[in-house]
Amino acid sequence: MKLAAHITFFHVEERICYLEQVLDGLLAMKCDTHVFIYTNKQFSLKNRKNANIQHFVFPYKAKRPNFHFNSLVGKMGWKQWVHPYHLSWEPRSVIEKSIEDYDIQLYLEDDMAFTQKNLDYWFKHKDSLIAKGHNLGFLRVEFKNNERLITDLQAPLKSTKVLDNKCYLVNDQNPYCGFWIYDKKELKRFIKSKEWRFKFKEYFVREKSAIGWHGTNMGHYKSTLLPLEKSHKNLHTKEGAAIHHLPNNYIDHQVFCKVKFPIVVSNEQ
Repeated sequence: MKLAAHITFFHVEERICYLEQVLDGLLAMKCDTHVFIYTNKQFSLKNRKNANIQHFVFPYKAKRPNFHFNSLVGKMGWKQWVHPYHLSWEPRSVIEKSIEDYDIQLYLEDDMAFTQKNLDYWFKHKDSLIAKGHNLGFLRVEFKNNERLITDLQAPLKSTKVLDNKCYLVNDQNPYCGFWIYDKKELKRFIKSKEWRFKFKEYFVREKSAIGWHGTNMGHYKSTLLPLEKSHKNLHTKEGAAIHHLPNNYIDHQVFCKVKFPIVVSNEQ
């Protein structure tokens, strides 16, 4: 099984430590993993020589006139004049060209620690949900002392849905999780959509890249669902749904990181 992971990394020296941790998780997975890093500046990874890591360098600058990726300036390749956030849009042309080469393709922000447990969770649940028109949910988590707090939720999720006698928690609040992952069949469908070409209004430039095809109001999936499992008298979200947002920079935020992981749901619902 071949997996391609696409990571955009606008060069900031202090953030390379997060990228290194992300690579550790990806290359330790039990599959043939190839990593493509899209950056604005060539750089070296500490003590890492791996033929499965490839760099693409684009001349985006930190300060420049704010031209759009799809403007004439962008199409001419003058990326030094295009807003640097558009670096996150570059992987899509590579993904299109490599669609037949990989069984799975993954777009990942440079500080998201996707690991084998997340891949196993995805494999176990994605087919049954896609068959019924739903998206499998993940949750970014951050650490504070011995607690895990969910980055992107402002309040606990409460709605549940039963499919084939299995109970799921509905993420009707914020399905964003900093990455997307699709098998070849689903990705081919995504590539043909208007959302693949970023023709949707919600989300900012970088978030448009990472939301995939399950964003708010996109309409492709009926909902984003998180499988629940029993624990004593209650149900709770599965471990594989949690992905560590490595900087932990939303901890103590006035809005986010207010909900604990796992989310516990009363079994009486």
